[in-house]
Formats: sequence, structure tokens, C-alpha cells
Amino acid sequence: MKILKKIILSVLIVTCFSYIKADANDVHVTSDGIKIECDYYNKVASVVGYEGKPTIVNIPSEYDGCIVDTISASAFSYADTIQLVNIPDTIHNIGSGAFYECENLEKVNFSLDCDIEKLSGDVFGECIKLSEITYPIN
Repeated sequence: MKILKKIILSVLIVTCFSYIKADANDVHVTSDGIKIECDYYNKVASVVGYEGKPTIVNIPSEYDGCIVDTISASAFSYADTIQLVNIPDTIHNIGSGAFYECENLEKVNFSLDCDIEKLSGDVFGECIKLSEITYPIN
């Protein structure tokens, strides 16, 4: 009987932790329209989309207790109102086409302590007005 209780308890514990981990991600929208997916289990977040209209976008370094470290593929693609983007030093990965065809994007500023580990293809593809990218040389 004790063995059966231990097995049932073990199954319940594994099931609970699996449920918590599987349900750990939530997508939120900031007041300026940036969609952020938070992984509360690992305390990291990704920018996954945009539904805002501001001309200046300041990507947050932190959201709801999670460090924002990634701009996902196509996150800002076709966002035609954006003219300036400020990217914090917490961003290490920028996905393919993240700013694809942001036709009014003129300038991108990377934080002075920025350390991009992965910059996928066509991040700024078809951004026809893009004339300045500020990136620190370390």
C-alpha cells in the first residue's frame, strides 16, 4: 500500500510540474503596442509582435519580472509607423525579418552595452528609408 501511495504521489508531482512549465508562457501587450511573450519559468521574455502606432519604439529591457532578450522573427514586420527604434543591451538575438519592410524606419539605436549574439537574415530588409544604425564597437 505504501508503494502505491508513493507512486500516486510521484505521478501527481510530475503532472503538476509539467502543467506549470507548459503554462509558464504568457503574451502581453505593452501600452505602446509591443507584444511580449514572458517565460516565467526561465525569467526571460521575447518581443513577438507589434500592434502599436507610435513613431518611436523603445524596446523594454525588462517586462513583468522577465529580462527581454530576444526580438523574434517578423516581430515588427510591416509596421509602417515606426521611424526610430531603441534596442536595449539585454537583447542578444534578433530573428529573421524582425523589422522587414518597416517602410518609414529611418534610424536604429543599439544600447552602448549591447552584445548581439545572433542577428538572423534580412532583419532590416526592405526598410527603404533606413539611413542610420548606431551600434557600439567593443
